[in-house]
Amino acid sequence: MTWLRYNRRNPCPVCQGDRPDCRQNTTTGLVHCRSNEANPKDYLYRGQDTWGFNLWAYKPDADAWTDERLQEWLETVTSRQSPVTSDSWTTPNSQTEVNPKKLLPIPERDKVIREILGQLELSDRHREQLRRRGISDRSLDDGNYRSITQWQSLRKPVDIRLSGVNQWGDKLNNPCDGILIPVQDENGLYTGLRVNNLNPDSNGLGKYLWLSSKNSRGIPIDLPSGELPIAVYLPDKPPEKPIIGFTEGLEYKPLLASLNVGIPIIGASGGNFASSSEAIEAAIASIKERYEWEENTQYILYADAGSIVNNSVAIAYEKLGQIVPDLKVTDWGQLQDKKHGLDIDEIDVEKLEISLIPINEFKEKSEQLIYQKKAFEAWKTCKVFTPTKTVEQEYLDLPVPEKNSVLCGKSGLGTGKTTKTIEWFRENLEEYGAVSLGYRNSLLYQFCEKTSKVKKETNKNIEFTHIHEQESNLYIRNPQGKVAACINSHYRFRANDFEEKVLQKC
Repeated sequence: MTWLRYNRRNPCPVCQGDRPDCRQNTTTGLVHCRSNEANPKDYLYRGQDTWGFNLWAYKPDADAWTDERLQEWLETVTSRQSPVTSDSWTTPNSQTEVNPKKLLPIPERDKVIREILGQLELSDRHREQLRRRGISDRSLDDGNYRSITQWQSLRKPVDIRLSGVNQWGDKLNNPCDGILIPVQDENGLYTGLRVNNLNPDSNGLGKYLWLSSKNSRGIPIDLPSGELPIAVYLPDKPPEKPIIGFTEGLEYKPLLASLNVGIPIIGASGGNFASSSEAIEAAIASIKERYEWEENTQYILYADAGSIVNNSVAIAYEKLGQIVPDLKVTDWGQLQDKKHGLDIDEIDVEKLEISLIPINEFKEKSEQLIYQKKAFEAWKTCKVFTPTKTVEQEYLDLPVPEKNSVLCGKSGLGTGKTTKTIEWFRENLEEYGAVSLGYRNSLLYQFCEKTSKVKKETNKNIEFTHIHEQESNLYIRNPQGKVAACINSHYRFRANDFEEKVLQKC
């Protein structure tokens, strides 16, 4: 896997250079953009990688850059190298070309997926990992999770009309090791297979991937309606209140949300609810019929951390609100905090105060916060200084600044900034008064100690006194006095205290 790094000369096509650390994966063609405000017209949002970069696919070639395309490309390469034996063709349907319009009906899909699951097991190591994730043994057994290795072989070939198996039905199209997760609908029928990639940093693939045959045999993971599958998880016992919840994801998050909150949860991959509107409506109708709920049903979206300040995610939530007009969004303090906020599968709902925001208010607040963030970033950009001189030195070695001039220098820790400043005062500025300003008193005290030591060695008037010292008032008014002060102590100075003095930032 190789990367194309974007910079100011070659800006990111998604954020137009708003962030300098964006890059493009030349294998998948996906642009990994760090900006959370970008909303390009020619690109499609594809979720986030493990480092928090937003993934964008160029619209004209989006189909070629989806997860299933990448998996199938890898599967195709491997299948060409796989030996073909006569046994490989003993499948219920041995044809290698399938009409993509004739997608396998859901009941038949469920049957084939269960045949696959019956040939696999969940390893003890993976079971323990999922336990630490908060999933009980009962839920692990009910969820039918399985451990798989790359291009998992099957002892008994299955129907090749299922998306996610190779052309002989004896292998799965998984480009990496991981945990196999069957995706179930509101009727408990499996509609597709996902793999939890446990090593995304090393193999460069997404954390969750579809098992698909779209690229190699024209069989997508789509439902017969053409929409993307959704996941529906029901609680262990009938809910106390008529509430249907929504979360991002198809795997563990909606499962844990259902168990923790005790309500039915509908999940969509990457929060892409808009691609499954008919499936969502059907799931809602089925859930209401199951529990005999009337029209007073509540619809609650358990939003991810940082979602309200992420333009792409906020738009996805807004589209869900178009499917479910009475949608409300949860807020337990996580909406603006991507770094430290917790998602619904990571919190104890009984210990948090959760408020509900109508989707329209969420949209308005999101637009306001994103605008403020953009304005602040623009303001910071305006405050950046371009250096007029760049030096390549191990230690700072510059002449003393001229009178009535301002020198702004930037260099790393241990490059001699403090040493050079003290040298300037020792050799050229001894007769001048000075004020050394800083934001941390600990650093200012260290600076004062260094100047005191040099004064004892050279007997020159270059010692700085911290403003907290009792005698500092004398030095503030003394034309040759040298004082160090935290910026918060500016009120102790008068305007004329800075006349004919050197102002230095520590």
